[in-house]
Amino acid sequence: MDLTTTPPKERTAAGFTPSPAEPLTHQLLATLAQHRTATTHQLHMLLRPDPSRQPVSQQPNQPHGEHLVDYVVLPQSHRTRAWYLTPKGARLTRDWPHAAAHPWTAL
Repeated sequence: MDLTTTPPKERTAAGFTPSPAEPLTHQLLATLAQHRTATTHQLHMLLRPDPSRQPVSQQPNQPHGEHLVDYVVLPQSHRTRAWYLTPKGARLTRDWPHAAAHPWTAL
């Protein structure tokens, strides 16, 4: 799936678009629990596809400071960061409904 294009109308229905009622940090942790790893750009496209909404680029810093997420810099990528849950973050999210079926959250 190409995340750089505008999603079709049918993909923006409830269930695909994050609820603005949830804090962005919670959405970020839930997304990483579901996808295991994502670049900052991918997180932005998944969580805030509308450019007028709150940016995602600085958001990983809060859970990063709490040691819930960490990142690696991808080689030859102009410092692109790939974010993932730490064992502490995986333990925090393992009982969330979206993550219950994923064995990697049992760390």
